[in-house]
Amino acid sequence: LKLSTALIDGNFDELRMAEREDPSKVYLSHLLNSYDTKKKSVLKAQTLNALLPGAGFLYVGQKQSAFTSFLLNGLFIWASVHFYSKGNYAAGAIFTSFETGWYFGGIYGAGESAKLYNERLYEDLAYPILSKQGYFPVLMLRFGF
Repeated sequence: LKLSTALIDGNFDELRMAEREDPSKVYLSHLLNSYDTKKKSVLKAQTLNALLPGAGFLYVGQKQSAFTSFLLNGLFIWASVHFYSKGNYAAGAIFTSFETGWYFGGIYGAGESAKLYNERLYEDLAYPILSKQGYFPVLMLRFGF
């Protein structure tokens, strides 16, 4: 029950301890190693998106979001420069504020996308173990007629 709870909750400390206590549970080593090698860094996604809008989304495999982020950031920057250069400072300030919000929102969004990627990765790796090993409580019910 303790191991199934750790698997369901994604408690990596518990899982690593269970792996050390019982080396015969090879599936735990496989799960932890696969997760560690395939997970995406939230900080890296945010940093990439800060350096080049859209790059953080591309890092986590979201090509459409990357394209949209890059395009909208570019359009907001272009509009801001255009209005400032024409002397329309009010419109320039409005588009600069839009760009600022979109830029920082993109950094936050790239980090959230990396978190979501890691959650889905863990689910894809852990749930087959839960059902195969009979750890998932719902799947442990047995009916006989």
